[in-house]
Amino acid sequence: MVSTDRPTIRFNAGSQTMPVQPGHHCEEPSALRSRYSFRHGFAWCRWCGVGLVALVASSALWAASPFADRDFSQIDQYVLAAPTPTMESPETLAHYLSQGARDDVDRARAIFRWLAENIEYDTDGFFSGHYGDLKPASVLKRRKTVCSGYTNLFTALAKLMGLNVTTIRGYAKDVAHSDGEPFEDANHDWIGIQLGDHWYLIEPTWGAGGLDDAGRFRRQFSPQYFLIEPADLADTHFAQEPRWRAPGQTTLAEFVKRIRPFAAYYQYQLGNISALDYRIQVDCSGWRVTLTTPEDVYLTTSLEQGDQHFEQQTFIQRLGGRHHILVNAPQAGEYLLRIFAKRKHEAGHQFTQALRYRLVFAQGSPFLFPVHFVTLREHAGTLISPLRSDLTLHDTVDFAIGLPTAREVSVATGNSPWVKLTRRAHGVYEGKAKISGTTLLLAKFNDSDDQYYNLASFTATSQVQPTGFTTCQPGQE
Repeated sequence: MVSTDRPTIRFNAGSQTMPVQPGHHCEEPSALRSRYSFRHGFAWCRWCGVGLVALVASSALWAASPFADRDFSQIDQYVLAAPTPTMESPETLAHYLSQGARDDVDRARAIFRWLAENIEYDTDGFFSGHYGDLKPASVLKRRKTVCSGYTNLFTALAKLMGLNVTTIRGYAKDVAHSDGEPFEDANHDWIGIQLGDHWYLIEPTWGAGGLDDAGRFRRQFSPQYFLIEPADLADTHFAQEPRWRAPGQTTLAEFVKRIRPFAAYYQYQLGNISALDYRIQVDCSGWRVTLTTPEDVYLTTSLEQGDQHFEQQTFIQRLGGRHHILVNAPQAGEYLLRIFAKRKHEAGHQFTQALRYRLVFAQGSPFLFPVHFVTLREHAGTLISPLRSDLTLHDTVDFAIGLPTAREVSVATGNSPWVKLTRRAHGVYEGKAKISGTTLLLAKFNDSDDQYYNLASFTATSQVQPTGFTTCQPGQE
């Protein structure tokens, strides 16, 4: 029995929110970009949560945080139980918060936790450009503000508690910023705090939550923004003063060029990206990017140009923990490549956007990759060859696929008898088949039944096919 069903893959933005932080004198942002385009009734994510942790490694210039494993539950509970009368002024609030703290670390945590729980992000002010009074007492009274209000109140409370803090001015890749576009001015504030002999960063605004797909603030306490290092914000923040930048952050222009991983990149523990710029000029029709994932994480892609989606112009080869994402442009021009991720145990076929690139191809090619089915991905299979969709009739073609979980892999072409591939070392199946029509690559996973599952399909053509997929990247074929 051959299973011919192809489960539909649906992409969505998930439930994550995107931090939105304008600066002290923020420009009025343009309307939110279109978040979804609909094709065949399925939502393709256009706008997902921003990344939380940097790609850049920490430097010895900045102390590794000794607070990562500290238990803050006691001070957090104390803060959440703050009586209303203690919130009448910065002075009364600082006194209350300080009373429950063991040391300066707890005092800083108390402020951070209280702001996240009690101050709402002012989306109306953000989108209109009218932020209201940003003085600490006014922010405390209104319980709503933008980033400068968060940092102003944090600073006031910290100084009342005897903490040494400073406001850091800089640039943040928030919802109002388009990837790859230069900043006209600094647009965000965050906090630097001295504890002992070392300085750390605190992001009180992003620690409070972010905006949902409708542009509404969603409170979501994010403790990962407390007592961190510049490297932890390197993907999303660039300070005006060099002392607050991450090691390796040199110029604003380089920061703007750099790719911005979304929250799913860190959620699913992706890493080791081979291409770090968002906008990439490709001098031919083929391009490749590699990255690593844990064993239980799957990737899928979408190549887009305006409202068009090119389903057979991308292909993923998984070799161990490394994914090679191949892209072939149908014609010269600019394309958006989205990379999505999910874990094996997560139900359904919903993937969350992790990365995206803007690719500008100087050439195009009619080359198409094979149609590959969900079974191939769910069994961590890797199609090695052939990598083109159209195979020449009557040609004898080499087939190779890595699929360790399979009990048997066969090629079904036209009305010819199936060709059973030979299992080699490391679960690689190899063999040759003469093409006599539409061709399927099929696998059996259980010896106790005769059910086979589609892995990939190929068309047959009488035209002699040119060379397969190639790139013009150095060291790649």
